[in-house]
Amino acid sequence: MRPILALIALVAWGLVGFPLTREFSSHSAVVTLVGLMALMLIRKWFDFRFAETSFKKSYTKRDLSQFIRILIGLAWQLPIFWVFNPALDFANYEGSSLLLLLGVVLCLCGLLVFFRAHADLGAGFSPTLVIKDKHQLITAGIYTRVRHPMYLGLLIYFGGQAFVAHNLVVGVGGLLGIMLLVTFRLEREEQMLIDEFGDEYKAYADRSHRLIPGVL
Repeated sequence: MRPILALIALVAWGLVGFPLTREFSSHSAVVTLVGLMALMLIRKWFDFRFAETSFKKSYTKRDLSQFIRILIGLAWQLPIFWVFNPALDFANYEGSSLLLLLGVVLCLCGLLVFFRAHADLGAGFSPTLVIKDKHQLITAGIYTRVRHPMYLGLLIYFGGQAFVAHNLVVGVGGLLGIMLLVTFRLEREEQMLIDEFGDEYKAYADRSHRLIPGVL
């Protein structure tokens, strides 16, 4: 709960006190903070619901966990740092209402996909690469056509954030962090599932797409 409370405090500061301390694009900053809070709430809610589920096999070492944490930190901390610190202002650019609206729509779509992926996965969700007791291969709901909708949701969300936050470092850095995360996790996650489910997963892979139906 501490990360959630900390982010709520940051949003409250941004809405109430921070506009008095430096000049910044309030709409972009508030949308950025609220979006990140929504993303974290979704993750923490499902993490809390299924945190006690035991597992029989862990692939954490294969997960390059320290490097993964750095990538997640890059995607999460850069926009917060931009909102509350002028050090990145050199990379600001003049945005527009159209870009902000496009970014908000993408962020909302990303959050929807992210939530649906968690909800459909249910007890199978884990923030790390593990095989749980009585682990089931989920191929229904959003997983019918996309094998990794959580990553898709993150990519859509941070793609939208690149339009919301009118800053090249934040936009490129956040999206790059998530793209690297997906690149390093995807192959390892699929190999873990092949090891566990064998031909069943291979057959599922043949009739579905990794991220984008009809494309990838």
